[in-house]
Amino acid sequence: MVLASIFVFLMVPALGDAFPDVLVLIPSEIQIGTQEKVCVIQPTGTGSGSLRVTLHYASINATLLDKDTAGVGHQGCMEFTVPDIELQDEYNSVATITVIGSGQTEAINVTRKVLLRKLHSLTFVQTDKPVYKPGQAVRFRVVSLTQDFLPAEEKYPLITLWDPQRNRIGQWRNVEHKQGIVDLTYNLSPEPLMGNYEIEVIKSTGRNLHSFTVEEYVLPKFEVTLHIPNLITILDRTIHVQVCGRYTYGKPMRGVVNGTVCLKKYYTQEEQDLCHYVVGKTDNDGCISRDLATALFRMRRNWNNEIRAHFILEEDGTGIRREKSAFCSIASEVTKIHFEDIGMYYKRGLPLSGKVVIKLATGKPMPRVKVYLFNSFNPGAQEILVDDQGEGTFVLDTSEWEDEVSFMAIYHLQPEDNYHSPRLPSHSHARHSVKRFYSKSNSFLSIMSRQRELPCTFALEMPISYIIKVLPDGGSLDLEVFQLAMARGKIISFEKSSQSIEGTEEGSFTLRQMITADMSPVTRILVFTALPNGEIIADTIKFNVAKCFHNQVQLRFSGSEELPGTPIDVDLRAQPGSLCGLRVVDQSVLLLRPEQELSANSIYSSLPMSDLNDHHYLIWDNNDEFCKPDDGGATGLLRKIGSRSSTSTDSSRAWG
Repeated sequence: MVLASIFVFLMVPALGDAFPDVLVLIPSEIQIGTQEKVCVIQPTGTGSGSLRVTLHYASINATLLDKDTAGVGHQGCMEFTVPDIELQDEYNSVATITVIGSGQTEAINVTRKVLLRKLHSLTFVQTDKPVYKPGQAVRFRVVSLTQDFLPAEEKYPLITLWDPQRNRIGQWRNVEHKQGIVDLTYNLSPEPLMGNYEIEVIKSTGRNLHSFTVEEYVLPKFEVTLHIPNLITILDRTIHVQVCGRYTYGKPMRGVVNGTVCLKKYYTQEEQDLCHYVVGKTDNDGCISRDLATALFRMRRNWNNEIRAHFILEEDGTGIRREKSAFCSIASEVTKIHFEDIGMYYKRGLPLSGKVVIKLATGKPMPRVKVYLFNSFNPGAQEILVDDQGEGTFVLDTSEWEDEVSFMAIYHLQPEDNYHSPRLPSHSHARHSVKRFYSKSNSFLSIMSRQRELPCTFALEMPISYIIKVLPDGGSLDLEVFQLAMARGKIISFEKSSQSIEGTEEGSFTLRQMITADMSPVTRILVFTALPNGEIIADTIKFNVAKCFHNQVQLRFSGSEELPGTPIDVDLRAQPGSLCGLRVVDQSVLLLRPEQELSANSIYSSLPMSDLNDHHYLIWDNNDEFCKPDDGGATGLLRKIGSRSSTSTDSSRAWG
C-alpha cells in the first residue's frame, strides 16, 4: 500500500474576515498521465481574482491550471492531467507545485513539494486450465487495466512461451490488444517435455509471468473434502472431524474412510504419536463424521501445538483412492478482546463512543458475557453486557477529561504469571488510549457514523454532532459545511451544504455521501466548516467499501444439471459494447490442480495505491515536521487523512 495525501493552499483574507479569499485543494501525490482534480472554494461576496497552478520538475515547467476564479463559482473541482514526462525515479520523484493568485484583499504565492508517480498498468495472464496433456491446445489471455480498471493502452513487444528446459518454443511479437484483452493459442506437440511451462509477457515497462503444467493425467472422478477446525483451545473437550466424498457432477459418493488424527510427541521421536484411528463407511450424504475426545492428546502436558489429520477415501466397487490432509492448531489463549469504532482523539464536551468485541480464539463470537471497561480518568469499572455477536457499545462523557485517557477492557482476571504459558488457559485484554483534540475555541465537529463494509452505489447517511462556542449574539448561525471524499490517492467528490445552527451550542445534523465503485476498497471522508472567528473545525472518517467494478457482469447456465452430451445455454450479461472473456473447463481439471482464479480480491490486491494516510516524508518542508507534537486539531486531522495546510502567514494552527 502506498500513502497519499492532499495539500491545502489558502489565500488568506484581511484581518477580521471569516474565511480565506480562495482555498485550493490538490493531491500531494500526482500520478503521471491520469486525470487528477483540483478543487477551489471562494466564499460568497468574494470578487474576481486569478489562480494559476504550475508544476516544476527538473527542467520542466507545466501549467496545470490557469483560470479566473470568478468563473469557478462558489466551490467546485476541475480536472487536469500531468503530461507524460520522464521521471528519474518512477515512484519517488519530488517536484514542486506553485499556487499564484490574487483576490480582493491579499495575494498568494506559495510553493510546496509534491510527489510524482508513474503507475504502470495492471496486467494479468490467465490460461484456460492449469494442466494439459500432450497434443492439447493451450489457450491463454493477457488483460491490462489502468488503475481505474479501464482497458489500458498497453503494448506487448514480445510474448514468449518457455518449456521446462528453458527452450523458447513459441513467441509473438508486437501484439495488439482489443479493448485491453489479448487472446492467444499454442498447440502442444504430441510428445512434449513434461513439467512446468512458463508464459512471459514483456510490456512497454516490466514483465509478467504465468506457468502451467504438461503431464499425462487421468481426471479424478470424485473429490475428497476434510473438515477440521483450524484451531481449538486447550479447554476444548472434543474435536469435530468430517470426511466427505462427492463426484464431480455433484452426487455423494459411497466408500470406505480410513484415517488418523494425531498429535506428534514434542521431545522424542522414539515415543509413538498420540492418535485417534477412524474407520467407517460414508453415509447417504457421502460423509462420515466423528467427535474425537481431546483428552487423548494430553494438551496441557504436551508442548506440541499442532494436530494433523490424514484420511484415505476408497470408492466402493472400483477401489480408487484419494487422500486428504489437514492441520489444526492448539491455543492456550481462550478468548480475544479488542476495541472497534473508537478514534485516537476525544473532543471535550462531545460523547466518546466505541465498541468492545470479544471472541473465542477460534474466531466464533462469545455471546452474552460481561466485559469490564476501565479508564484512567474515572475510578472503577463499567460493566458491558455484549450481545449475541460478542459486541458491546459504550458512550463516555468527556466534559471533564484532561490530557490523554487510557482504556482497558477485561473479560477474565488472571494472575500475571499465567500469561503466555502454553499449558495454562489465558484470556487476552484490550488497551487503547485517546488524546485531547485541539481547538482554540473548544468548538468541534464529530462524524458519528459507524459502518461495516459499505456496498457500492449506496447513499450513506452521516450524523454529525457539533459544539460551537462562538455563536453570534443572536444565537443563530448559518454554516457552509464542506465534505471531501478521497480514495486511491485521488479526490473523488467535493460537496457543500448549508446548515442552520439555532440558539444552542450543541446539536447535530446529517450529511449524505454517495458511495460509488470509484471509492473501493477504502474511502476517507473529510467534513469541515469555518466559524465566524475564522477557525476551521473538521472531522474525518474511514470506510471500507466492497470491492466492485462499474461494469457488472452476470453469467449463468440454463440448467444446474444436465446429462452428458446434452446442449446447454450460457446466459452472459454486461453493459452494451463490453468485450467479455469466457472460459469453460471441466471441474475435474481444477480438482486435479487448483488454480488461482481472477477475482475482485486478486485484482484489487494488485493496486499500487489502495488507501491514503499522511504524506510522504520526502515532501515534508523541513525536518521539524518529524518533531511536531501530535495534539490533534484540524491540522493534525488533515495529516491523518494525508492532508496538509499552507497559508501566506506563518500559523501552525491555521486550521484549528
